[in-house]
Amino acid sequence: MKNKNQEASFLKGIILFLVVIGILFLFKAKHNELDTSRAALAGLIQANSSVASLLNWDKLKAVGVDVGAEYSAFKIDKDKVNYKKYFIRGFSAGFKEVKGDYKEFTNWRFYEKTAQKTVVAADYRGKILLFSLPKNEKKITDIQWKE
Repeated sequence: MKNKNQEASFLKGIILFLVVIGILFLFKAKHNELDTSRAALAGLIQANSSVASLLNWDKLKAVGVDVGAEYSAFKIDKDKVNYKKYFIRGFSAGFKEVKGDYKEFTNWRFYEKTAQKTVVAADYRGKILLFSLPKNEKKITDIQWKE
């Protein structure tokens, strides 16, 4: 009798563990674009070079600038690496120049989801900043203020 109870208890424990893991996986998958957008903005503001891995440099458009076109114009890898560094530092400097504060970005949410892309939005000082990520790609291609 004890063995059957132990087996049942063990199976219940495994099932509970799998349910918790499944819920965590679904929660993480659902919020991945939000996390990517938040991390990208924080990295850009802090001039953290690791943010480069969250951006699709060949296609990137940021606040009215076709970054992808400028980036793609460089043919030497070292020049591309330097462009990334200068862009990230410039973004950070511009944000600090206007006394920006990351903590003022609120109400992070999914703004639009289509078969082609996901758009994440955040409110900031009465405006809305939008981040676009193509479907099945976890890199940002567009950062724009909503008009």
